Amino acid sequence: MDAAFKAKFRVKQIVYGRYDGEIIDFEAYDHHGTPHFAQFKHSLMFVSRANGKLYHEKYQFYPVFRSASGEWAGCGPTGPHEAKLREGISVARPMVFAEKAFYPIASDMPREARIRWFPPEHFAIRDDKAFCLTGAPIRDLFEVKKRTVLKARGLFD
Repeated sequence: MDAAFKAKFRVKQIVYGRYDGEIIDFEAYDHHGTPHFAQFKHSLMFVSRANGKLYHEKYQFYPVFRSASGEWAGCGPTGPHEAKLREGISVARPMVFAEKAFYPIASDMPREARIRWFPPEHFAIRDDKAFCLTGAPIRDLFEVKKRTVLKARGLFD
């Protein structure tokens, strides 16, 4: 069973499609409890319309941060599955972020799991945070989801 959430976000930038308004309201469902995107200040969200309502594409988002150049970017890939999805679509490059760009890490996560999920070529782990060393522009990250998960869900040919 999924928990249902009503989400409200301020729209900072539209990457694909159209939306008129500064605030977007949508429903999100998650069988783990509170959606993971809730722990980040800014996220690239994947939202679709069905039956006149907006829905978050389950589990699909990227935390994003401002780069030193002022553009929105996500971090390097987290975990082997995400690295595989990005192959040939999005290459994470060394990047300087204008704000602290990191993923929180559960304090009980074993060292081996930390390294697998946050590889040292993309992240610097300090205490319970994985700080981003590399990043990719949000348009590249959108393209990853478009060509993989969202295509498999029938949203793109």
